[in-house]
Amino acid sequence: MTEEEDEEEEFVPTIAAVKKSTTNKKAGKGIDTTLPPLYNIDHIFADMAIKSIDLGLLKALSELGNRCLNVATMCSGTEAPIIALELLSQALEQRGIVGIRVNHRFSAEINPSKQAYIERNFQPKLLFRDVREFIPPDSKTATTAYGAEEPIPGGIDFLVAGFVCKDLSRLNNHQKGLDDEGESGDTWNAIYSYTKRFRPRIVLIENVKHTREFWDGFKAKWAAIGYEYTWIFCDTKDYYIPQTRQRMYMIAIDQSQYAKGVEKALGGWEDLMKKLQRRCSSPFDAFLAVDTPDHNRCASLASDPSWALCKLRYDLCRADLRLGIGRTVTRWSEDGTVRPPDWANHVWYHSQSQRVFDCIDIANLIGAQQGHDSLYKMAIWDVSQNVDRFKADLGIVSCITPGGSNFVTNRHTALTGSELLLLQGMPASKLLFAKETQKDLQDLAGNAMTTTVIGASLVAALITGWKTLKDTPHQSHQSTADLRNEKTTELVTVKSWERLELPPTGPDELRLRDLMNEGWSSSRLCNCEGTKKMSKSPIQICDSCGHTACSACAGNPKHAYSTKIAPFERKLGPSSFERKWRSLLPPRLKFSAFPNAQSLKKGSRSGHISNGEEWHAFINRIEQVNIPSIYFSIRGFKRCNASWRVMYGSREATLELVIADKLHWHLTVKCPSSEPGNSPLRKILAQPFARGLVDLNSTLLKPEWHIYTPRSRACSINITATGSASSWRSRIGLPDYKDETVPFHLQIDGGASREGEVLTGHYKHLPNCGTAKSSLYKAEYQDRDSMFLFLDQDPIGPYDQDSFVFSGNCERLPYGEARFLLGCIEPSWEPQSGSLAQVQVIVPGKCVEWVVKHVNLEAPSYTRLASVPSATALSSARIGRCSQALVLLDVETNVTLGVERFDQFAWTLEGAKTYHAFSAWQEFHATCPKAECDCAPVVPRILWSVNEKGEAIAQEDRKAAAVFERTLKTRCDIFHVKASKSPTGTRVRIAINLASLVHRARSRLLTPQSSSWRLRTDHSDLSPGKFPKFRLRSNASDEPYTGPLSLQYTLDRVQMQSLSWMRSQESGRRLSLMEVEEAIHSELGWRIEAQAKSSIVVRGGVLADLPSFGKTVTTIALINSEFEDATADTLLEQNRQFSAVSHLIDVAATLVVCPPHIAKQWQVQFRDCLGRDNSYNIILVESFSDLGRISIQDIRDARIVVLSWSVLADEAYISQLARFSAMPLPASTKGRAYDAWLDCCSDKIPSQVEAYERLGPEFAEHTNKLAEDRLAHSDFKATVPLKISHGSAYHSFNAMQLAKFQSAKPLKRTKRKGLAPRASGASHLSVPLLQMFRFNRIVIDEYHYLYGKNSEDHPACAVIKRISAPKRWVLSGTPALANFSDVNQIALFLGIKLGRDVYGDGTVTTALEKKLISEQTDAERFLSHTENMSYQWHEARHKRAQEFLDHFVRQNEPSLENITCQETLHPIELGIAHHAVYLELSQHLISQRMQIKKLNSKSKSYRSDRLNESLNNSATAEEALLKCALLFKTGKGESSLDCFRDIRRRERREIKERIRSLLKDLRVGCLRKLSDPTEDHYLAFKRDIQSGNIFGDEVVRLSVGELVRKVDEEVSIPRTKKKDTAPKDRTALKQLASELRATAHEFSVAVRSVRFVKSINSLLPVITAGNDGSSHACNSSSCTRTATLDQLYLISHCGHIVCAPCLQARTDSEACPRQGCEIPIQTKNLIKVSALGSRKDDVSRKSFGRKLDSISALIKRLPKNDQGIVFIPNDGVSKDIEDAFNHHKILFHSLSTRKAGAAKILEDFKTNTDPQKRKKVLILNLASETAAGANLVNANHIIFVSPLLAKSQSGYESAMAQAIARSRRYRQEKNVYIYHFAALRTIDVDILEHRHKHLDAIYGPGSALRMPLKCERKERTKMVRNRKGVVALVPYSWLANEESRKDIDVDEELESFTSLLTFSETFKTDGDDDDDDDD
Repeated sequence: MTEEEDEEEEFVPTIAAVKKSTTNKKAGKGIDTTLPPLYNIDHIFADMAIKSIDLGLLKALSELGNRCLNVATMCSGTEAPIIALELLSQALEQRGIVGIRVNHRFSAEINPSKQAYIERNFQPKLLFRDVREFIPPDSKTATTAYGAEEPIPGGIDFLVAGFVCKDLSRLNNHQKGLDDEGESGDTWNAIYSYTKRFRPRIVLIENVKHTREFWDGFKAKWAAIGYEYTWIFCDTKDYYIPQTRQRMYMIAIDQSQYAKGVEKALGGWEDLMKKLQRRCSSPFDAFLAVDTPDHNRCASLASDPSWALCKLRYDLCRADLRLGIGRTVTRWSEDGTVRPPDWANHVWYHSQSQRVFDCIDIANLIGAQQGHDSLYKMAIWDVSQNVDRFKADLGIVSCITPGGSNFVTNRHTALTGSELLLLQGMPASKLLFAKETQKDLQDLAGNAMTTTVIGASLVAALITGWKTLKDTPHQSHQSTADLRNEKTTELVTVKSWERLELPPTGPDELRLRDLMNEGWSSSRLCNCEGTKKMSKSPIQICDSCGHTACSACAGNPKHAYSTKIAPFERKLGPSSFERKWRSLLPPRLKFSAFPNAQSLKKGSRSGHISNGEEWHAFINRIEQVNIPSIYFSIRGFKRCNASWRVMYGSREATLELVIADKLHWHLTVKCPSSEPGNSPLRKILAQPFARGLVDLNSTLLKPEWHIYTPRSRACSINITATGSASSWRSRIGLPDYKDETVPFHLQIDGGASREGEVLTGHYKHLPNCGTAKSSLYKAEYQDRDSMFLFLDQDPIGPYDQDSFVFSGNCERLPYGEARFLLGCIEPSWEPQSGSLAQVQVIVPGKCVEWVVKHVNLEAPSYTRLASVPSATALSSARIGRCSQALVLLDVETNVTLGVERFDQFAWTLEGAKTYHAFSAWQEFHATCPKAECDCAPVVPRILWSVNEKGEAIAQEDRKAAAVFERTLKTRCDIFHVKASKSPTGTRVRIAINLASLVHRARSRLLTPQSSSWRLRTDHSDLSPGKFPKFRLRSNASDEPYTGPLSLQYTLDRVQMQSLSWMRSQESGRRLSLMEVEEAIHSELGWRIEAQAKSSIVVRGGVLADLPSFGKTVTTIALINSEFEDATADTLLEQNRQFSAVSHLIDVAATLVVCPPHIAKQWQVQFRDCLGRDNSYNIILVESFSDLGRISIQDIRDARIVVLSWSVLADEAYISQLARFSAMPLPASTKGRAYDAWLDCCSDKIPSQVEAYERLGPEFAEHTNKLAEDRLAHSDFKATVPLKISHGSAYHSFNAMQLAKFQSAKPLKRTKRKGLAPRASGASHLSVPLLQMFRFNRIVIDEYHYLYGKNSEDHPACAVIKRISAPKRWVLSGTPALANFSDVNQIALFLGIKLGRDVYGDGTVTTALEKKLISEQTDAERFLSHTENMSYQWHEARHKRAQEFLDHFVRQNEPSLENITCQETLHPIELGIAHHAVYLELSQHLISQRMQIKKLNSKSKSYRSDRLNESLNNSATAEEALLKCALLFKTGKGESSLDCFRDIRRRERREIKERIRSLLKDLRVGCLRKLSDPTEDHYLAFKRDIQSGNIFGDEVVRLSVGELVRKVDEEVSIPRTKKKDTAPKDRTALKQLASELRATAHEFSVAVRSVRFVKSINSLLPVITAGNDGSSHACNSSSCTRTATLDQLYLISHCGHIVCAPCLQARTDSEACPRQGCEIPIQTKNLIKVSALGSRKDDVSRKSFGRKLDSISALIKRLPKNDQGIVFIPNDGVSKDIEDAFNHHKILFHSLSTRKAGAAKILEDFKTNTDPQKRKKVLILNLASETAAGANLVNANHIIFVSPLLAKSQSGYESAMAQAIARSRRYRQEKNVYIYHFAALRTIDVDILEHRHKHLDAIYGPGSALRMPLKCERKERTKMVRNRKGVVALVPYSWLANEESRKDIDVDEELESFTSLLTFSETFKTDGDDDDDDDD
């Protein structure tokens, strides 16, 4: 059975003239639709290959024989030349011609991510790091990407290069010539120098267009070194690809290696470049993947850049073109909000600036004026440029640049880096990408050569320049691919096989209703879901048109949403849906019966059929295809909008199963590839030829079929228009169309014809349901399917040819998908109000219904045998060689198929490939016979260079790097798919190189003990999701310790259980270490994993008991219990057995390392627990000087050493360590560099200890000699590679070489602070180094602060991990547990590493990981880019981390029931003036996207001063808001509101005067400098003021207009006659005009601010009356009533008071209801009047704001003998709080400003009993380490001034737990009181609701609240006020339960107390909130 035609259609290009359509569209600037459409890069190069053959390529190749072309590239970025040669060679081979053999000798690229891309995809023999190393005339070697020093190769045939173009670009305001030592000059010099010395035969260069004179100037340069050259300009769109990219291409040929006639060859090259041109014939959307990309890779905007001059430009554009002030597309506002269309990429939008939003709106308005809707036309706007630079050729991409932003108008997103690569002609399916960011990918694309253009250049050069290559002796060079191929892999089979039972191919048993429901539910119901995601927001369904969108994206357009689908109702995700149903559907289908062409003619009633060309072409195509002979093979699942499509493919046709609200089959016949783009046949065949509706009660393969025939027929219909509504142009705010209307209803009468009858009906306008120009009308049928009438714009067609259509589907369609139309109205018709028209409708085709028996779809029968190795045979297999691959699946079928591509035979594997025979781990016993396996090369070691300061700098060993590089490149592949065919059938074998993968895994461990593997056949590429939150076990199941203890305290049961566990841990627990390697075959869906295991005994663990448990006491008990059982000598003997390291000094002491502020506390705790007269000899070391006062013998005699970790970071300690280990000082004490230095020291310490004890006085001389020898060794003479910067920071190669030469001069032995001195003659050390000892035990307290924000602690952290002790303990009540890296960090303190460093698990990247990533070397960064682990790999590693926690970490809760604790909420109603100031700052920061950006206004105003004052000392916007909510100072006798009102009025007067001054200056300047009135900025501003409401506030417009009138009267000088205006004068006038407009905008803000205060004043009598029934007038112009307080809202950013009915009455507008005020309003802008507060200001005393005054009053009310701790959110507010406490005469200590003496301050606070000096409160920074660890049971009042602003949920909870535990802990004898202060309607409440979780409610003191049952676990909370006025924080679940709401007495509709801000990226939920999203 032979069915090789069952494959995709091959593109067949023809050299003959392309068949022209009868409706030719002349090729101009755009797409040439008279050519066959080409958008597949393989097909494009096939066409180029055929052309090249005709132009002489075959002759050139035959002349060269079998010669391999030696190719090198420099700065080509994407290696487009290599890709072009490969694609061209592939195209030739497919036509039976020998391809072009390429030997990729080397590449040169400096960017690490590009290096990784090149290495991953091309593996050149050498990849050099810096092309500039070729510049020196004597350079013979250069550095590779791996750091190896390698010879620079010669003997190159083709050198293809592109030197840096930045200095040459016309967009660069600081251009440099090639001799100016810029980047362009240096890279050109590198190419030139290489060419001069190594003589490549042909050089091809690409660069920017520049000027002809510039490129002509290269003639002398080339002639000077014996090369002839020529150049031309090329445009990418003339070479197949729709991109306007004009570039210069240059060729240079070595005269000495070419025979006579080189000038003719160069002329021939130019001629061939023109002959190889072919205009692009497909729009850019056709080149892109049709699937909607996942929108998760857009970087957030760091800050909104200043765009004052751009705004001036945009304002003038709006005015000149009469565009109005509308923002109806993006709906952005100055308050920072943006609401793009629901189908737009919202992630991208939120990464853009306001300038971008405005230019999108303006460009859309310009299109609207021209008569089209840009949202439905396929154009590109580069929104990185200004709007007047947009070039919108439909379907053509503007020039792709690294920094551009190519915005797609009909998709409302920017093209991603991946898409831009496609539009540079890159074959995306053949390229491998790893961790490249979108910026990296765009940089690749923007700097790339277009493959089609460089391909044409290479072909032309080969055809004309082959003579220069012919006479060269053949050299045998092997590419990396050749080397890999040389390592042939042998397919090995086992002796015993098992036959698989394959599932049946028929779908008779399918549950069709489940298929339909699960398909629709898991389909893409919102654009944000992309291909894999499921929205976390409810899905909304429009009742009018059926459109779906999630609630987070919905709103633009409005639609008529009512139905909602909750996320939990969508049970099956897209990956799960595909996995479940793919195996159940038949892999192949066939029509056993189908109507032939003759029956189609009969069935279509030929009397009505058009018998012209179209009909005959259609019939001929159907006859050619012969549908009954086609076999359709399953190709995959495609997730679409509200549907799935199961794709069945063949060469000539496709069959799709559409799964939506119904099940449909669609049969589509493919159009011949030779048909032009505008061919009528192509348009006909775009529609499905047959449709089959599946009856859910029948079977899948027996639908009711309808056959489509292209019967095009016209009919007349009558359209009557009634009613009216604002037109689209009116709604978007175009002034010239303000009064334009469209009909609200259309009555359509189709007459008696059958076609017209279908269209007859009453149609209603749906302006809020989208479609082009908001043109949608819907027929109001009762019992028929939906029918819509709307404008259907052709994305790339002429605007005047777009027409209204009738269709049952009004959704947006991706490019290439045809809409099924029931009628198309002539393009000239548009609906007009009150009209009656008769129009022509074209009915494009006809559906013929066929009886089921005439169309029969079936699953064909065939023989298919599948086998897998038997379990017995597999277990006995011994395959240890890397050259052997084990066959794991063998499939045979009696169908003969193509075997060239995987998709040709993929269907044969269905059912068999998902067999789970090897999903369990299989042991792998065989080992590699080689000593060093090539699969796992050794990582380069560290060498050192010593700078002029005598400091050591770590470098990689370059020679070792070379070996590493070569080995890594040539290791064998893991998967091998071998398909073979014969006349009797096809066989497919899948083999896996298990040995190679196992070897790689084993190399990750030092001593691997076992290996295994497993195969997962259900792999899918999952989008990153949350892993389960790490859980910690308690000691509840452990037996209490019963041995002897000699403590002053009695431990409770839980502590004794903990002690028992600690002792058992110290006896040793074996830990299994594991490394897993994986390989994935995405087409198969296979993931093979190999794991290697080893084990280690760990003695110790982690005490993660919650704060207050008593970890310190338990640790002391552990030490005590040990000495109760054994003597010191016994312990020393035991420890020697545990450790392999000799020559360290064994001591019996336990070393306790802790933060500086609690070191003294540890000493006190030891004495309190063990007794003052204990025999433990406790040593306290708080400083380096303390260490200097003790000896080695002191440490030997001690049993406990308490060490402040600051000692280990002391510069003197590091110097002493360098001196002792005979090492130079480290150049840096931060990060990996210091770690490497410390490792080197640690390796040498044991031998130095031995020498110290052995040599005595001679040790100093020995050490000095060792240091000198070490510096002279080659290991300390490594060369530091050059580093390169860009732009203004760039240093030329010459300058860097000079610096390198100077640094290579002999070192001067200069002394500096901290430099390690030479060892003295004394035998004793100045201090005993901790690394010299092997302690009995080490305890690290509060470890997580060691790698926090304070990088000064890094040296201490590094040393602690390397201090020797067989027993190791880590203490922390709040360990960091965000992801694997955090757990691995804990393990490192225990002396183990859980796994290799792979940063970022796809769910969260912690600050620690970001720090470690930043410290990677270039080679490490390069390697990390090549390694791209799957989500499942990270998930498995996450589970292993949980296993480690289960065995080595315990967390117990303290039993504090006996300590009464009362937690209260203190809600603060800010004063009205304070609230107004807060709102102003909030609006400013929201408009800046919560980014700190100080105002910089030349006009000094109170507002700018107040805002800047609030921003001072604030690291983030959130900190500024916290400070603003806390503090508001007023003097005695001042009314804050009156002061605020007076200030605003004064500010308004100041700004008004400033505007007048600016108007006058601008008026005078324009009259004196500009002769042309049309360029006059003053007149433009005046025109804008007079013509429209440009401020959105009529009061402001009139006020500024009056100022303009006065300036007109004051200035009456004549206009200059001088024609030429100096550029600097023009710039100055632009800046003045920009400042005028910005100041006018500030004036509008001031006017509204005054109005805001005035409105509050008018409300005060009503508010302070305290009567909820009081009423007040609404400011709406159409409102005649008064409203109660509950109905009134104050609009924060315009100051008007409006009532709820007026807000709801708005229809077409979102503006303020007040006439003349056009400010758009959102919910967050509305302040409920009843929530403003009713308290009057107390003017009798100085105030710091109600919040601080309330806190001070609370402290003064505390009992005399009580003390408190005041926790502040950050150090920025400490000074203000101290001022307030001093004013209120409150005695306090503060650690936030006096950290140096923290320990002494703490001790004084705890122990001082003097009533005159004893401090009432201690101020601590809640986010600082000083808030952790301290025992402060003397204080029993805990006051949280403001909520903690934490970057993560775990960070918040940890800090809060630590804070409360300072007081509420063991030995607390008083009741504990916790106070949470929060200012209502500020960020305080936002943070509490965002972060604070609780089991029950928190409410105010003295309030009564009936409590429902506590929650089972802590939940997020919401602030509510019940009917009795009690304000409380309650769990969300209470609010969702009606009974609970009754208990707490709240309504279902709740008052909001938040400020409704959106947190900046720093503080957004970061992934550590797992599955408890209660809101």
